[in-house]
Amino acid sequence: SDVKDGDKFGIAGAARVAVAENTRLATRVEYLHENSVTRASNAQDDRSLVTVTGTLDQEVAEGVHIRGELRWDKELETDDFTSQDDDQLVGLLEMYYEF
Repeated sequence: SDVKDGDKFGIAGAARVAVAENTRLATRVEYLHENSVTRASNAQDDRSLVTVTGTLDQEVAEGVHIRGELRWDKELETDDFTSQDDDQLVGLLEMYYEF
C-alpha cells in the first residue's frame, strides 16, 4: 500500500422520535477526519467528511410501512487538487411489511 498509517477519528450522533402514533422521524449526523501520509512523496492528505441523514417512517396499514430517507454527504476539507464535486445528496423511498 502507498499509504502510511495516519490519524483517523470520527464521531456520530443519532435520534429517533415518534411524532404521531404511526409516524417516526429519525436523524443521524456523522463526522470523520482522516490524516494520512503517502509513502512515495511523504505528502499529507487530510480529509474531513460530514454526513447528515433524515428518515421519515409512516405506517400506512397494519404492518405496512413507507419510509423515505435523505442523506447529504459533504467533504469539508481535502488537500488534493482534483476538481470533483465535494458533496452529494441521495434520496431513497421504500415500502416494507413488518410482521
